[in-house]
Amino acid sequence: MGTNRIMVLFIACLLGALAQAQSQRPILLITSFEDFDIVEGPLPPSAARNMSNLLGAQLSATLKSKLSDKIRVEHLVLPVSFARAHLELFNFIHTLPQQPHWIISLGVSNRKYQRTIFDSAGRILDIQPIEPIQLEVMARNTGSTISFDNDGFTFVSPKGEKSVPLDPSQPDLLPFNTNPIEILCEMQDQRSIVISSHPGDYVCNSLAFRVTEQIRANKLVSAFQFIHIPNFTPTGSGLKNMRGETQDKFFARNLKLLENYVKVFIKLGHKPAYLPTADTSAIANHLQRFEQRKAISEKSQCLYDAYTNLLKSLKHPALEGI
Repeated sequence: MGTNRIMVLFIACLLGALAQAQSQRPILLITSFEDFDIVEGPLPPSAARNMSNLLGAQLSATLKSKLSDKIRVEHLVLPVSFARAHLELFNFIHTLPQQPHWIISLGVSNRKYQRTIFDSAGRILDIQPIEPIQLEVMARNTGSTISFDNDGFTFVSPKGEKSVPLDPSQPDLLPFNTNPIEILCEMQDQRSIVISSHPGDYVCNSLAFRVTEQIRANKLVSAFQFIHIPNFTPTGSGLKNMRGETQDKFFARNLKLLENYVKVFIKLGHKPAYLPTADTSAIANHLQRFEQRKAISEKSQCLYDAYTNLLKSLKHPALEGI
């Protein structure tokens, strides 16, 4: 066999091995939503309506450039549709060489939050409005009968209720198989990020519910997380939000926060999690451990505060009066 032919075969084998190695990289799938045609309440600025898509595309590109040698990063834009969003996601997953190791879905939220500033004696100094990234911990078995999706569909309630169950055979709450509290408390910068137990009853929640339902039913390996991104909302007639940020600065800040969170998520996404189930006492039992250690480290303080606030939002009886 000639030297040239040997070299050609060697290169072919090398390229084949490289292609196989590339196909076997773990997959991070990031989803976002197309623009909203119809939203409940005041319509946000048109440039901000697809903020999840803008951030999703840039986040995917950024992570792909930094992690491509170890992780395959995919970005999928989903329709704002109760019926089609989860089906398009599942169909896309079937085209991949393996199940995604991580799935992060991004949506937009108009929910308002406040941060209370205390002095050293515990007295309230100030209450500031904030527009945080919201890390959801669960999906809820509710679909809106008020808000229409881009297909013009909304659920119908014979009794005139504002929401109906997405699947009457499933429980009211479906916790995700990841623990954003543990991940958040590993981050250096936790500002402008909050833990949420209520992803609403629109398409965001419907997608999260259907994905979690499939993960549970089929014992899938994918670690799933839904993240709500705040809208960019200018104040008054200006072009800046309540933080005094232009849209470009708002975008850059949230992109960096998401990038940092996803890097820790990749590291800890499959770590066993103490997530709320039908019985939230598991979390309540761990509060004592965190309380004993919160004076020792900022992480323990973060864990204690986050789990306490989560249980409060779920109205756990152990926290009555706190």
